[in-house]
Amino acid sequence: MSVYNSFFKLHDEPFRLTPDPRYLFPSGKHREVLAHLRLGISESGGFVCITGDVGTGKTTLVRAFLDQLEPGTAYAYLFNPPQSPLELLQTINAEFGLPSTATSRKILVDALNAFLLGQRRAGHRVLVVVDEAQALMPEVLEELRLLSNLETATTKLLQIVLFGQPQLASVLQSADLAQLNQRITLRWHLGPLDARETAAYVRHRLRIAAGGIDSGIFSRRALALIHRYTSGIPRLINMFCHRCLLAAFGAERRQVTGRTVEKVHAEIQRIPLLGGATLPRWPARRIAWAVAGTGVAAALGWLALRPAILSTYVPVRLAVPEPAPSGNGGRAGVSAIEPSAKTDERGRLARMVAKGEPALPAAPPEVAASPSETETAATERVNPIEAARTPPAAAPTVSADDATRILLAEGEAPSIVDAVNGSLRRWGEHPLIATEQAVPIDLDAVATGRDLHHLALSGTMNMLRVLNLPAILELMFPDADGARYALLGGLAGDSYVLELGDRTVKVDRSYLDEYWLGQAHIIWRDFENLAPTLKHGSIGSRVGRLQEMLAEIGFYSGPITNVFGDETEAAVAAFQRSRKLFADALVGQFTRIVLYDALGEYPHPRLVVDSAAAAEEADA
Repeated sequence: MSVYNSFFKLHDEPFRLTPDPRYLFPSGKHREVLAHLRLGISESGGFVCITGDVGTGKTTLVRAFLDQLEPGTAYAYLFNPPQSPLELLQTINAEFGLPSTATSRKILVDALNAFLLGQRRAGHRVLVVVDEAQALMPEVLEELRLLSNLETATTKLLQIVLFGQPQLASVLQSADLAQLNQRITLRWHLGPLDARETAAYVRHRLRIAAGGIDSGIFSRRALALIHRYTSGIPRLINMFCHRCLLAAFGAERRQVTGRTVEKVHAEIQRIPLLGGATLPRWPARRIAWAVAGTGVAAALGWLALRPAILSTYVPVRLAVPEPAPSGNGGRAGVSAIEPSAKTDERGRLARMVAKGEPALPAAPPEVAASPSETETAATERVNPIEAARTPPAAAPTVSADDATRILLAEGEAPSIVDAVNGSLRRWGEHPLIATEQAVPIDLDAVATGRDLHHLALSGTMNMLRVLNLPAILELMFPDADGARYALLGGLAGDSYVLELGDRTVKVDRSYLDEYWLGQAHIIWRDFENLAPTLKHGSIGSRVGRLQEMLAEIGFYSGPITNVFGDETEAAVAAFQRSRKLFADALVGQFTRIVLYDALGEYPHPRLVVDSAAAAEEADA
């Protein structure tokens, strides 16, 4: 519970970020969406598609919609988008309590169809509700369309509701998804609140938290300014109002005035790395970072002003694009550089090490830092072969409960610094220097300065298994004011090794199911510098090296032509299918990461230790 609750006579936290249906504000926009949802599911077929800007309350709306379903309605709620058609079927069946471990589509669909027929005979409606649907791969969306074909002679057996960010509409416009797009019978877009709705939204949440009492904590001018600074985005309103209540509490004022709001806004503007914005109305994404990333000095005399990181969808950069499906990488801010002597040399040395030949370590990357920082950082580099191993045995191990307490006590900013440093250590690179620790941390710049790349993704544990690299996970705890970050350093069945600075903890699947919502960041190295994305029609030495690599693992048998033609395209697609990637024949970030792992010639950290290495470690 927030420190200011008793001061303002609140029984609950009014501006927490969790999607609590009790706090759903029944604005005209939200009422229209719910009405359209009820209309959509009352019809006998088709898809319903609801889009909304980031932070406009889609997830809260989903929870409220599910809470209001008629008794006897069965639904599967997919809040973590599946990454393959098989995973989709397994997830849906598991939600309905059906057999879900089979790897045969026919077995899974037959079980689902029998269930749907039984529900129809009982007079029950069955829904599949997908949140964050913009993250679904095209083949997963196509599988949803095929599931909508399950029907009797007179009616559809399954209704599907898609919730997503605005880019979902663009995804559905793809020619490959034309049949699905034509089946969407109802579409609606949820936009931000206007000034009147913003004021009513704040009062509504305060009234719920105060047990139905209208407390009038925010003045009219304060509410007007809050709308001005947040552009009416509910998530930003929550974060901004929370900071304002802290400021008023610290100053022992029972009301948040316009002057308090302006002080908080002025303080937010002083956050570094925001480009020195001075406009009175900031873009929504920037204010999200600002509000989430700063403390309020007036809040508590003993609470030091500290920057932090908080965003449900974009945890490290002002804007983190969605990852491309397997091949189409290069969309996470990675520089598309041409082959360089430095990168070629790194690849050559890696192959020499793998073959047991002596090789000097690569020189440390040039980093803009003071002489003392550079000298210190250089001494902290470690052998990349050793760095590729799992966390040091000497690292103290803590329990899952202790890990939660550590993360909650540590705070947002320290946890992301620890997680990034852990990832860099695993690559044999020096930790963040002082100038790189200012938040929001620019992971693209951090990676590029060390000849690495940064991949931001929203995915599943199965996706991380395929990529097989340590991942920085964003964890969300109900009682935390913001996200916490931990490095996923190892996988063994359903056990996961998290690194928290110099501590480790082994947790089971349920722990991450509860606290990890799918947001992750991966640091990786493009050993052969195959960027930017290679595809049909590409030419040059990078294509030749790709052909050699595919030949080494048995997927390409043609000549080394340096031309990405039909034979190379077929080889790339076959490799992608073998690794459970989307077979788009594009050699983007996902495909390059998995290709380097498959070759086994490059020293890099891994999540899953192969059987030979595991046996060797067990004998030791």
